[in-house]
Amino acid sequence: MRKLTLLSALLVVSFVSAAGAFKVNTTTHQIVDEQGRERIFHGVNTVVKVKPYIPYIDAFEPCMSVSEQDFKNMKEWGLNAIRLGTMWPGVEPTRGYYNETYLTQLKWIVDTAGKYGIYTLLDMHQDLFSQKFCGDGIPMWLIPEEEYKYFPLPIPKKIEFDNETGLPVDCNFITGWGTYYFSWDVAEGFEKLYTNYEGRLDLMAQFWGKIAQTFKGNPYVLGYELINEPFAGNIFKNPLLLVPGVADKKFLQDVYERVALEIRKYDEDHIIFFEPVPWINPFSVGFVQPPGGEKYSDKSVLAYHYYSPPDFGMEPFFKQRVKDIQKLNVGGFLTEFYVTDGPQSDIPKTMDMCDKYHQSWLGWTYKPFWNTCDTTSPDSNGGFYYNNGTVVYQAVHNVARTYATAIAGQTILSYFNTTSGDYTLQYYMCVECGQTEINYNSEHYYPNGLNIEISGNAKYTSQEGKVVVSPNSNSKSSEIITVKITANQQQ
Repeated sequence: MRKLTLLSALLVVSFVSAAGAFKVNTTTHQIVDEQGRERIFHGVNTVVKVKPYIPYIDAFEPCMSVSEQDFKNMKEWGLNAIRLGTMWPGVEPTRGYYNETYLTQLKWIVDTAGKYGIYTLLDMHQDLFSQKFCGDGIPMWLIPEEEYKYFPLPIPKKIEFDNETGLPVDCNFITGWGTYYFSWDVAEGFEKLYTNYEGRLDLMAQFWGKIAQTFKGNPYVLGYELINEPFAGNIFKNPLLLVPGVADKKFLQDVYERVALEIRKYDEDHIIFFEPVPWINPFSVGFVQPPGGEKYSDKSVLAYHYYSPPDFGMEPFFKQRVKDIQKLNVGGFLTEFYVTDGPQSDIPKTMDMCDKYHQSWLGWTYKPFWNTCDTTSPDSNGGFYYNNGTVVYQAVHNVARTYATAIAGQTILSYFNTTSGDYTLQYYMCVECGQTEINYNSEHYYPNGLNIEISGNAKYTSQEGKVVVSPNSNSKSSEIITVKITANQQQ
């Protein structure tokens, strides 16, 4: 009985925050809203890696848009979050000049998504450090040409740059991703950024300060993800940086402290998401505290990615992430994994694992965001749509799974059967926290209707796409509530 009394006390804590801002319950390590309800997010990545670094927003287009129609579709599928590429070269195309038009377009996406109950994680995306190395991320104006001339792998050679574009002449998927990540110049570029060579980390922090000023108080912003898939630094000078956790402790801890300090000058409310190096596998991250220290534990989330390969051992991987989250006293969030590419069997398995450990997810990727898609072709474009605009059924089917988006209490069990469509949610009720909300999709899992059963003192209402569970007159906090949704069989 004492255990339940303590649990009740924890659940009814008032989570006071700015309107719409989320925080982390540092007892349960779950993201919660103003009412204290646990929140779970399912969504997709929307990252444009090349100029103009922004999706089409005026109308639906199968390869490049994130328009109002796109958000209508996402809502129908049950999604409630996007990870939006917030590209440094788009925000600051030349040093010291901020592109207000670009920022206005980002705000339009955030606000329009919010109209449909979809929250945005703003992600400073990078791959291969910069467009200078056939990737994206760090503005080319921050990379003096005289510093970057030589790539030692796989065969030592001097790089030839195109006179007009300033890019390597052999930019393509194979040489770019297979060679340049493990090159002296890219590794050294990361290290110079991390060590604030010539004030480069300060410039990155100022970029984030501008984003914080722009989005402070926006109720539809889920948080700020400081940098995507940070590389370890110059592994040629110090090969030990390849050991999981070493670069986190040596470089990234201080990097995140500096950037968080700038963000918190303008925005104390939104969550900061921070990533370790991407090849952590079932090993502990090297961080010793969240960005800004223990003071900001309730405003910090460990972001991580799962791709197999290079990751392996899905269950040990997730178990270790939960240990990391508990050690750092923060929240956790899977911000990338395959939903349209990669091993198809891993997609529902990864989602199942997130359910098991009460983790939110954002899949890669919603669309390819290539402006070269042939829309006259019916072929798949690598996203959720074929080039002619029709949806890829299996991709939508995977993400349209039933789940609780808001839990008025503490989750015990959330389980979805991908074959039958049966869903079970069990939680300790928090009467003061309000309503529990569960998203479902009739077309994909309940074409003949559904049955809803509740055990415990609670009542429910159901409308198309959502079940809402509320306390009744006999409800008590800490009481176990079980909700079961099953598909009607065809008559």
